[in-house]
This record gives sequence, C-alpha cells and structure tokens, in this order.
Amino acid sequence: MLGRETPFPVDRVPMPFIFDRFRTLRPGCPVLVCSGYLGTPQLQALVQDGGLPFLPKPFTLKQLVGAVKETMRG
Repeated sequence: MLGRETPFPVDRVPMPFIFDRFRTLRPGCPVLVCSGYLGTPQLQALVQDGGLPFLPKPFTLKQLVGAVKETMRG
C-alpha cells in the first residue's frame, strides 16, 4: 500500500477492515491514525484498546513530524 493509491474508497469501508487488511499485507509496519473523527466504536477500540497512535486533525507539520517519529520508534 505504501506509495500506491488506495484501491478502494476509504470513506465507504470500515476502518477496522482497512487496518486488518493492512496488517495482513504488511505485518509489523508501523501505523499512525490521523483523523478528525473517531465516531465509530470500532475505530475508538483500535486507537484506545489496540494501542494505535492517534493524531487528531487539524495538526501542524511539527505535530505530524513528532507523531511519525514516535510511531517509527515503536
């Protein structure tokens, strides 16, 4: 998926499905969730219970760089 266009419209596919599919294709690859909305219980669970780093929108370039660095550190 990295460096390629997403093969489906993300707004029509549940985020947990996307995450599970990504983990199947790229196990161990760091994931940073960036969103302005954590509206579904499933997405909230991925971020809160699943331990995924989350960067709420809007964010500054400095915040993005910091979040990416932290995510890459694991």
